[in-house]
Amino acid sequence: MPFQLSEKEALIGCVLVAESCAREGVEGDKIDEAVNAIHGLKLFADWNGDQISKTWLRLKDEIFDAGLEDFLVAVQTQTNHTAKAQIVRICFDLIALNPLLNVGDHFYLKMLISRFGLPANALDALWKRGNAVQQYENYENALLGITLQQPKGWLLTEGYNGLHVLSIKSPRSNSTDQFTEFISLAFDEAAKDLDIDALYDQGVGDWTDICKDFQVLRNGAFHIPQQEIHARWKVFSGQAPKWVTPLTVKFFSFVSDKHALRYTLGCYSMHESTHEYEDIFDHVAKSIVIQRG
Repeated sequence: MPFQLSEKEALIGCVLVAESCAREGVEGDKIDEAVNAIHGLKLFADWNGDQISKTWLRLKDEIFDAGLEDFLVAVQTQTNHTAKAQIVRICFDLIALNPLLNVGDHFYLKMLISRFGLPANALDALWKRGNAVQQYENYENALLGITLQQPKGWLLTEGYNGLHVLSIKSPRSNSTDQFTEFISLAFDEAAKDLDIDALYDQGVGDWTDICKDFQVLRNGAFHIPQQEIHARWKVFSGQAPKWVTPLTVKFFSFVSDKHALRYTLGCYSMHESTHEYEDIFDHVAKSIVIQRG
């Protein structure tokens, strides 16, 4: 039976094949990296990770039974130009995870570009973007007793609105869309009695109240032992009253009982470009060092 594919199924299936290529022929059962990349796309705003995983496993069997050629013909004929370009970009990022592969000359990517009728230099552009390593520079705030690493070329400003606030804005030249990605840090001296769960619930609860179409995409936690810092984070999408477009936010809450400091960090991006900036957001969040006594 010929494939009848939705845009979501076409993208998941193509990424499934790319994941298998990245693992050099090993069946694509380990899907964490791919699900994260897929989930960061606006197309999947109404899907959770479980839905993506189930579709992934079903398509794996269907592609194996029907053959890759039939599947790619269906993708070629049943998706639009924007979807095709997005498929190639995500597949490129996934194959690039294997440092042993020459992603700039990979047979699967070249085949997709040829079939989809994309520009012949599409891989060159992706290769240049993939090799543009983000540089960082140190920032120190003696009043707060903290240091952090900010992305080089981003603008950091300080302020006070009842909380000590730092804002780190991307230069427009670094943005792949018309939105200027930014990071906002707030240090709350008055919240010294809150534990990590209370601080997290308070911060996320504020967003739940003000955002239209609020939706949680994923969440997690981590610990920085040398600083005795506990952290929780959540990625969600929605539209606040002052935003002209829906955004994706990665929101962190941090508690250090050792240093009697609580702080939050919000990272803002367009949904379709979140996966391009999330490494930067994570780097800044985990680079904060508390130097107070």
